[in-house]
Amino acid sequence: MKKLTATVKRLVKPWFGSGRTVIADSWFDSPDMISMLMNHGLYSIMQVTKRHYWPQGMPETDIVESVDANYGSYYTMKKDTTNGKMLVCAFRAQKIKAFVSSCGITRLVDEDLQVF
Repeated sequence: MKKLTATVKRLVKPWFGSGRTVIADSWFDSPDMISMLMNHGLYSIMQVTKRHYWPQGMPETDIVESVDANYGSYYTMKKDTTNGKMLVCAFRAQKIKAFVSSCGITRLVDEDLQVF
């Protein structure tokens, strides 16, 4: 995981502190990755795969078991961390899909922020 985190860090370095949102597939999902991005002023939305239900550091209850059997049912939860908030959402389509994201405002406090 450390190599993957280092790779992502290199890829998003030009946007550190910009408040942008990094959207990634399940290859990159982990609470550590979300924390690293939040530490550098970035937000994220990542899909969580079945093999990662639930990684250490995710909200305590198993969100997958909380989703009803009906098509379209969903369940959400929030976790407060030292870096900010994590939001986890699972919903049932043909099978259960889950996402984890960091929560925050899209506008940073710094008024001198350059917009490209």
